[in-house]
Amino acid sequence: MWYKIVRKLFPVGNDLNGFYRNHRRIAAQLALARLFGAVHAVLLGDSEHGQFDNYAVMKKFDRLTLCLAIGGTTPRDLYDYFSGKGAGVYEQIKLVSIKKFISTGGNCSLKNQMNEIPEYLECVRALFPVSWIVLIPPVYTGVLSTLYNMAGVEKSENQIIFEINQVRGYQRSMWTPRIVDTYTPFVDPQTGGPLPGVLRDPVHFGKAVVDIIQKVYNRII
Repeated sequence: MWYKIVRKLFPVGNDLNGFYRNHRRIAAQLALARLFGAVHAVLLGDSEHGQFDNYAVMKKFDRLTLCLAIGGTTPRDLYDYFSGKGAGVYEQIKLVSIKKFISTGGNCSLKNQMNEIPEYLECVRALFPVSWIVLIPPVYTGVLSTLYNMAGVEKSENQIIFEINQVRGYQRSMWTPRIVDTYTPFVDPQTGGPLPGVLRDPVHFGKAVVDIIQKVYNRII
């Protein structure tokens, strides 16, 4: 009902914060889910979880699971929403009985907003103290550096590697032991980059890996 009918009735807004822009959709999805019983899990964060937001993936969960992730967002976006306009949504999903899987932080490097780290990662952790963090996957740092330079932004591959490793380190230190390691199994030990075929673009997993991660979540839920 959500993906085939109801979602189409709620167009996104124009706000710069992606969660605010999708507030009506988020609230509507929660309201619809309540008609079918308890929500058991939610996927929060950025586009690493945004890839799950389709019927083909979400129908595979054995228990009622919602994808409330918005591509392009950062820890500050997530925190500002759930402590502001989305406070009512937060009240509905903060229960310990609802598993929270969070993917956030990678865009702080991609959008040159590293000033959010670690403060807003800590804020997100405080909002959802019993949650699971999804580590930033191995990415094609060389390609990213080239894209920055083409756009007129000086950003070396070494700087990108440093920033992503820094975020990943904070993710580990703040969320241990509730970590879904989407880095170690998919990194090429010879190059430090992704294993061949793991990503569909410089930063996002391909469908086969999304299916693997979904199975991991399903076991946790």
